[in-house]
Amino acid sequence: MNIGTDNCRKLVVVLVVACAVVLLVAAILLTEYLVSTRDDETRAIQATQQLADGDNLAAIHSFARLLRERETDIATRYNLGAAYHNYGWHDEALSSYDNVLNLANEYAARAAHSAARISIMRKDFEKACLYYKAALRHQPGAKDIRAEYEQLILSLRQKK
Repeated sequence: MNIGTDNCRKLVVVLVVACAVVLLVAAILLTEYLVSTRDDETRAIQATQQLADGDNLAAIHSFARLLRERETDIATRYNLGAAYHNYGWHDEALSSYDNVLNLANEYAARAAHSAARISIMRKDFEKACLYYKAALRHQPGAKDIRAEYEQLILSLRQKK
């Protein structure tokens, strides 16, 4: 019977060691994930601060880098569009805003509103109207957007 008991003890030791190894690997992976997530959040905060400080070129690089890692992050995509917009790269801004619009979320109204303003700057009033309508579809109660849209319609009628 000692042989059976010895084998049992060996099996228990092997199982304990295996469980310890699994727990150690899980702890390492969890730590790497948490550090990576914290680093992502730190870089997102830095990019947002660059945008707020008016350092738009740095914000463009930071948000573009974040977007490569977070392809589905809508806030990053919107903020990249805002940085492009502020820097004067309007084609890129419109592309970013259109991507946000296609995702139809809380940033969609803001993206459409910003795209409408770019379209007005470019004197593309027909496109501006489409963007204002999209913004109002996503946020029907937005009085500021509605007022700008109505002002545009009024000025277009007066030009005719």
